[in-house]
Order: sequence, then structure tokens, then C-alpha cells
Amino acid sequence: MPAQKGSLAGSVKTKTQPSTVSNASKPPSAPRQQPNPSRPSTPINSGSPPKLVSSPEQLVGSSPPHMHNRPTKSSLPPKQQAQPPGLVSASSQSKVQDVQGVRILVLEGNKPKHTKPGEAIFDCVASVISLAVDILECKPSLLVLRRLTDDILGGRADVLRLRNLEPSDFEKQIPQYLRKIRASFPHVLVSDRFGMETKNGRTTKRDCMGDFEPKAAAAIELSGMLVNRLVTTYKSLKTADSPTMKTRFKTLHVRLSLTLAHELVHAFNLYLVRDRRRHTPPGVTAGGYGDSAVGESGRFWERELAGGIVDMWLSANGTEMVALRDDPLGKCYRLLDKVINGLLARDFKNSLRPDGGNLIDREYKDALAEHITPMKWKDRYTDMFPEKAKGPITLSPDLIEELVGPEIRKTPKYDISGQNARKFAMEPRTVSHLIC
Repeated sequence: MPAQKGSLAGSVKTKTQPSTVSNASKPPSAPRQQPNPSRPSTPINSGSPPKLVSSPEQLVGSSPPHMHNRPTKSSLPPKQQAQPPGLVSASSQSKVQDVQGVRILVLEGNKPKHTKPGEAIFDCVASVISLAVDILECKPSLLVLRRLTDDILGGRADVLRLRNLEPSDFEKQIPQYLRKIRASFPHVLVSDRFGMETKNGRTTKRDCMGDFEPKAAAAIELSGMLVNRLVTTYKSLKTADSPTMKTRFKTLHVRLSLTLAHELVHAFNLYLVRDRRRHTPPGVTAGGYGDSAVGESGRFWERELAGGIVDMWLSANGTEMVALRDDPLGKCYRLLDKVINGLLARDFKNSLRPDGGNLIDREYKDALAEHITPMKWKDRYTDMFPEKAKGPITLSPDLIEELVGPEIRKTPKYDISGQNARKFAMEPRTVSHLIC
């Protein structure tokens, strides 16, 4: 299947393919630490993980196939849709939480090379990591993860560890997973090689039948081209405060954070089933991706969270723009600056619809996106990705082992301060360090 250019979402995988990717090729034609030596490590805020304490019957939009008498979303009273009970998200907490055990790597030749706090690429990606997890934990996202959990677990009687799991236990999986990735974040590799030339992000998964250790279960890659654009704008802002560069920095930051959150959704799928070959169910997808055998959980999360799959092209002057598309050939909606600023500030209440509605609803009281016709989107903006990758398009087994094996876990790792990461995202010139 043709991959999709500029999309944040992961590409469709074959049944034998262990990686999920955020592709950047053209859309389909039709749907079908060691702690820092100079600073002590600060524990994660373990007392305030996101909690989901309502029963499945109380939650909006949950309709696992084995529960036949559940009310549908459309049949629920408006008030119940707008105020799902029992959700406590990271966005409701007064302090942004930290992320522990971060390692950020780049390719040097064919080998991963560690970056360190204070280096521009480390600081930029560390801030992206912090926002990605915060977005994943916000209330609208928790609603989507709850529906996704039902869809993935509801039909998994063939998985031994899930066979006797009660539907009332499904929601417990979400905070457990989020606590694990905050306590031990997967390794992140910034790369434009081995197929990443045309992709925004990619997750390479490993089987994890026992305890789920994120660093051993999955390695996440981010587009080197996009990260380098973010780093360039950051370095420019360190020299002089420029409104244009600040806008570009914020736009790229949000786009990469959504990409990374998308990849964490694929890792969540792995956490639920523990087998890298058990892909997303075919009905769980968006934008015409997937097929009769495999769905696309990352794009499903994007659409349900924001109203469309996320895309980004270049304007005539080279400025990046983010848009939501409701399907590959359908309407486009450019995200307004107030939404981008709100996400960076962790103001999820006003930048994402807390009632579970999407950002492209033109009947909503506050406009959150500008409608752009598909032709204007393609005429006004330019694709930034090449047509295809050169050379090998997957990581070699040896490189995968270096990213998830035991040896890399002996190297220095760093805890990222949630408060500092938020300040960095809003005013990068004012923050001297991001680690705890």
C-alpha cells in the first residue's frame, strides 16, 4: 500500500513486519542515567499518575464486541457524553510530571551515538518526549485509549494472559502502562536512514511475555529531518529572539510531540498483547489505512483525539504548517496558533476538547482550526519529504539489538524535569537545563 507523505501516523504493517512506522509517502488513492553526575536524580511524581476509576459502562465510546447491550455513543445523553466520569488526567495536576531514564541517540555511521544534556538535539528531543507523554495522559486522550483498549482486548481470547481478564479490568491497563513509560522511557533514535528518510516516526517492537520493560520492548525513531529543523530554529532563538523562528519552533515541537505520542500508542498495543506480531485489529484505523487483517492504532488515536490524521507541509516562505485531514482526499483543517501554544503550555482543557469532541467541529463555540479545501492545501503548501528512501529500509538485527539489548542499559540515562520541559517548549531561550 502506498505510504502517506507528511502524516504523523504510522504506516500499515504486514503480518510479519515487527515495526510500526509513521510514513511520509503519498496518501492512498481511496480508503481501503545514570543521573546527571552533577545533579541528584529526582524521583518521578509517583503519587499522581493518571487514573481511570469508572466502570466500562460509565465511559463514553467504549463498545467492546463482547458487550452487546451497551449504549452507543450516539444514544448517550449529551451531558453524559460531555462529562465522562471517573477520569483524572495529568492535565488536571498542578505540577507537570517528570520522565525518567531518558536516552537520546543519533546515528554515527551505522552505530548509535549517545547525546547529552546541554546539547541542542538532546534538549529539543527531551522536551518533545515530555510533551508527548503529557498529551497521551490528558483527559481526551485517556478516553481514546479506553476505547482502543476495549477494541484490542475484547477479541483476544487466544492470548493466555488476557483470556480471563474481566472487562472491568481493561481500564487498569492504561495507567499501568503510562507509569511504566514515565519511569523508564524507551530509547529514542533520531535518524534519516534505514527507511526513515520518508517517515515521521517508527516503532520497532520486541516480544515481552514477562514483565514489560519499555527499553527492552520497543525502540522509537524520530525523523532526523524534522528534528534537525527543530534544532535549527532553537539555535537561532538562542542567538536572537525572532517571532518567525519562535512560531516555527513551536509548530515543529507540537508536530514531533504528536508523532512521538502516536508511536507510544503502538507501544501501548504491544503492552496489551505482548507479542510484536499481534497487530492492531483491522477495524481500528483512520484515513483509509490498514486492510482486512491489520489496523492502525496510531492514526485511530489521532483521529479520535483531534478529529483527523495530522499532516504538515511547508508554506511558500518555508514555514511549517500543521493540518488535520478527515481522510486522505477529504477536508483539511489548519491548526490555529492558539491550539499549538495551548498544547505546549499543557492547557489541554482549552486546546483539546475535554468533552471528547474534535478540533474541526465548526459548530464548536471556539474555532480551533481553519478549514482549507484539499486543493488549497496542496496548492498553498509544499511537501517536505522525498519520494522514497534509499538503500535498506529497515533497521538491521544488530542495530535493533544495540537499541533494546542489555548493554545500552548500562550507559548514562537522564531524568527530564516536567516543569523545565514545559518552560523550554514555551520560551526555549530562558531555560538552561531540562534534567532533574
